[in-house]
Parts: sequence; structure tokens; C-alpha cells
Amino acid sequence: MLSYLIRAKDVAQQQKFESFNLKIQALPTDLNQDALLYVSETQVALHCADEAQVLVNNNFIVNGQFNWQPSCTAASVKIKIGNKTIERFYGGKNGVYDFLEDFISGKKRYQLEDFPEHFYVLNQFKIKYMDVNLDIDGALKLMNSLANKPPKAPEHITQCWN
Repeated sequence: MLSYLIRAKDVAQQQKFESFNLKIQALPTDLNQDALLYVSETQVALHCADEAQVLVNNNFIVNGQFNWQPSCTAASVKIKIGNKTIERFYGGKNGVYDFLEDFISGKKRYQLEDFPEHFYVLNQFKIKYMDVNLDIDGALKLMNSLANKPPKAPEHITQCWN
């Protein structure tokens, strides 16, 4: 019980954000060299309760900013290849965290297998992977804040003896 109270106090004192700005530099999205098509557009979106913030990259360097708030719980990446648009949606309770974690190195390689509903179309055009390049300034700081979850309360506070 005492360790739970100490951990709860530590988490309460850790930094939480009311809002947080993420500066993003999006570089062109790459495909494997022998692909028969090319990427014409990559959209990155932060989904919040009242609206989605979107950064559109038409395959040149573009800069933007997302204003994260607690109502922002999901993110997505849409890649337009030929006349197809494929999407990787980061939802659930850790959606934004998972998105930031995927791009912590500045690049996320999506494999053909990551899009099973588009597997045959992508395979037909010899697309094996897509490298989405996003430099997200502030990602680590926000990830640390999002990872600070209150500890789980103990199931039994005391034990009784007969």
C-alpha cells in the first residue's frame, strides 16, 4: 500500500501538458526502387475531438505544426500511390503515443504486409515498402508525458487473520 501511495505521488508531480506543439518536417515518401508507381501525396493527421489537424506533403519538403491537446487521441498517415490511397490509422487509448513511437527515428518503413486489404494491388505494382519521413520536434517530450499513467490501485489494502 505504501509503495502505491509513493508511486501515485510521483506520477502526480510529473509533467502533464494542457496542450503541446509538435513541429513537423515532412520529407518525400519513398518506395522501393523497382516499384512501378510513385507516391503523389502523403497526409499526416492528428485527430482531436473537435477537428483533425492535417499536414499534406505532395512529395517535397514541407513544414507544419500540430497542437496536441488531451482530446487528441488518434493519428493517421495516408499515402496516395497512383489512384489508390492507403491509410495507417493509430487509434485506441495509445494512438498518439504509438504514432510518435513509430516516427521517433524520423522514418517509418511500412511493409506491404501492413496493408493486407491493398496487398494484391500494391504487389501488382511491385511495391514492397513505403518509407514515410517525418521529423517530429517535441515527440519524445510528449511521449514521456503520455506514458505517465497513474499506478493501478492494490486489490487488497489489508489482510485479515482469523
